[in-house]
Amino acid sequence: MLLRYESSFDPGQLNALIQFFLDLEATGINFVLIFMGLGAIIYFHLFLESKLIPSGLAIWGLITYFTMFFLGFVNLLFPNIPETVSMFLFAPGTIFELVIGLWLLIKGVKTEE
Repeated sequence: MLLRYESSFDPGQLNALIQFFLDLEATGINFVLIFMGLGAIIYFHLFLESKLIPSGLAIWGLITYFTMFFLGFVNLLFPNIPETVSMFLFAPGTIFELVIGLWLLIKGVKTEE
């Protein structure tokens, strides 16, 4: 597809255009993190109040998605932060997603019999 437009742009313009769309994608991901974090904070607060999953998992979920929410804002305000900061903020979420997924598959939610 790019070959159709290759003759219209010189290599510097193509590189600038590619970098623009990569930056646009990163900004979009940050907005997704903000809204996903906000929604999941509400979701896990409801889990905590309803006691459908253990309270420790619900609190871990709140912490995880608060860090995602915070990371979205930090990346928008400071786009050149080191990658290690992003990885540090993503770490609780990665482990939590595996644990909560396995918990819901194996144990499920508590329901009244």
